[in-house]
Amino acid sequence: MLFIKQFLFPQLLIGVAKTFAIATLNTFTTTATINQPSYASDINFLAIRLTNAAKVATLTAEDFFNQGLDKQKKGDLQGAIAAYTEAIRLNPNYAKAYYNRGVAREYLGDKKGAIEDFNQVLRINPNFAEAYVNRGNDRDDLGDTKEAIEDYNQALRINPNFAKAYYNRGVSRAKLGDTKGAIEDYNQALRINPNFAEAYGNRGYARAQLGDNKGAITDFQQAADIFKQQGKIEEYQKALKIIN
Repeated sequence: MLFIKQFLFPQLLIGVAKTFAIATLNTFTTTATINQPSYASDINFLAIRLTNAAKVATLTAEDFFNQGLDKQKKGDLQGAIAAYTEAIRLNPNYAKAYYNRGVAREYLGDKKGAIEDFNQVLRINPNFAEAYVNRGNDRDDLGDTKEAIEDYNQALRINPNFAKAYYNRGVSRAKLGDTKGAIEDYNQALRINPNFAEAYGNRGYARAQLGDNKGAITDFQQAADIFKQQGKIEEYQKALKIIN
């Protein structure tokens, strides 16, 4: 339900690629209907093909959330944002709609807009750990690395077994020059998820910085093996290149 920072191997300068995930629909009790004068233009923008006026008039926030989810999965991020916005208009406390809209905004490069959405998520649900992690990633991307670490800390207070929060905090600590602290975080991520290839890769990089070349090679080899098992051939080849 979140995205993770990709690890950076020395001298290969792999970009900070991220993997996004979107919240799925739970059962909610909202029954709000659409009665605003602008509804026709909203429907046209969302490309909804409905002819039954009674059916149109009873679309709920969940209906729009599901439309947004479908559009987001298909890569129509602008359409997804419009659908989530309509869901939020009908239910201003729809945390998952804010969250998914934030993820879509991240994909489109709107980091500040994404942070605003995650702020709303956390206003509604202060225990939404994934929102803290995503907000932390966006803050880090905008240069607020210390604030990002605070977000990861908060996510870990909520969920002490959140491997990706440990991993992302390790990346941020490494950026601030805290190599030992980064290794501690990668260790925790691997304790929780022994198949976390990126954590092995970044720990290998950190170990190399501290002069532990043997430990670094072992980590890079482990990362390569897991990447191969996962079918991530490009990452596998990059890990092998570093080992060689």
